[in-house]
Amino acid sequence: MKEKAVIFDMDGVIFDSERLVLDCWEQIGTKYRIPDIRETFIECIGTNKTKTQEIVYAHYGKEFAYDEFAGESSVLFHEYVEKNGLPVKKGVRELLQYLSVLSVPVGVASSTPGGGRGGPPTKNKEVFFFLNNEWGGGGCKKKK
Repeated sequence: MKEKAVIFDMDGVIFDSERLVLDCWEQIGTKYRIPDIRETFIECIGTNKTKTQEIVYAHYGKEFAYDEFAGESSVLFHEYVEKNGLPVKKGVRELLQYLSVLSVPVGVASSTPGGGRGGPPTKNKEVFFFLNNEWGGGGCKKKK
């Protein structure tokens, strides 16, 4: 069977953004001595901001300063991305090149607001050279 197209998710598949967010959460968790931050983060993977906040409150209580925590984590994330670019998952470049040689159309979908080429600045945007289509943005009201 000839593949008609391949569509990838952006976060966690093309870019290793989840690991970077975890690193940021762990830095803030260490700074403020927040226990079990890794376990809490793992529950939040693939959820939207509202669900993430609910999970964090379930672990740490409603008095947890979620907005400050998320804001500080976001600053660390964007500082890293500005300096280093988003880390590309191992094997992505080779897979995209291979699909290009086979003339298989490739797209990326993301529920991240501003996902795709209009997303966070990155020094690794060359992966988008291989894409024929992209879909994304904060229009997703319900995620995992």
